[in-house]
Amino acid sequence: MEASNTGYAGACSCLATLALMTLLQGCASQVPFNALPQSEAVVEHTDFRADLVGTLRPPLTPYYAVDGHYSTAGYVAQLAGYSSEKVHEFSCYSQTPDQEAVHYSAPYVAVWGIFNWPFRHEIVNGLHSLHGGDARAVALRRGKLKRLIETSLSQGRPEWETGFLIHALGDSYAHVHGTADGERAYGEFAGHALANLPWGERPDSIFVDHHYVNYLEYVNVLFEVFTNANKTPGDTESLRRFREEITAEAAKGNDARKKVSFFMNGTVFSDMGGGSLRQCATLNEKLDSKEVRAFLDRLSRDLEG
Repeated sequence: MEASNTGYAGACSCLATLALMTLLQGCASQVPFNALPQSEAVVEHTDFRADLVGTLRPPLTPYYAVDGHYSTAGYVAQLAGYSSEKVHEFSCYSQTPDQEAVHYSAPYVAVWGIFNWPFRHEIVNGLHSLHGGDARAVALRRGKLKRLIETSLSQGRPEWETGFLIHALGDSYAHVHGTADGERAYGEFAGHALANLPWGERPDSIFVDHHYVNYLEYVNVLFEVFTNANKTPGDTESLRRFREEITAEAAKGNDARKKVSFFMNGTVFSDMGGGSLRQCATLNEKLDSKEVRAFLDRLSRDLEG
């Protein structure tokens, strides 16, 4: 009977954890701007935090879209004239906060981070821009992140740092909702879990509720930062055409399934089949957790200073 009770308690604990994880799936960048099929999956993660979230395998492992981060960062870097190597690094490292889900994604860290609240704050509030601020705070956050990316590029900081900053910048445009007083960021505690339900605002979907407007503003800012740092005018004609195609597609009506990468020149940024993201795993393996933690601590202080 004692063994049975122990098993029952363990099962209840597991179910409670999974329920909490499900609630928090929408907190950050689980579906950054658009949903993809499960075939476009991130790598499986097994981590010391298995005591809390278990060994993560499909269907428990979340599948992260690549449109808003991986595809967009790489495409804009290409338009700005960066080498294929730099494009690959910016693409991969802007996706790392979602791809390395257990370590750096808001849904997972929001769960196990209750045992490490400062780190939870750095991930959810800082890296994924879920700070709960009003329109003024949203504008300030975007401005700070833009300047931090400019500094990172001008000082030749490691590409993974720039990629993480690009991720935070993208989320600062995606993780907001409209109010009578203007934009407001989703909060740190629950993110936008409820908003990602079918009847919600679905902030991570570009072709829903005019979210494409914020997305294109993010693209413009990133293009400006990249071209200034690379000292090149960039491919402004392709950027103009891309903007026009996104705007025209959005005018056809809401559709959360549509992908902006469909309108990017070439197929490299669509990551059909997940091959490109699997290549990113090689870069992610080189990350030093202590260096990442120090960077996240600095980022949090820079954003709140």
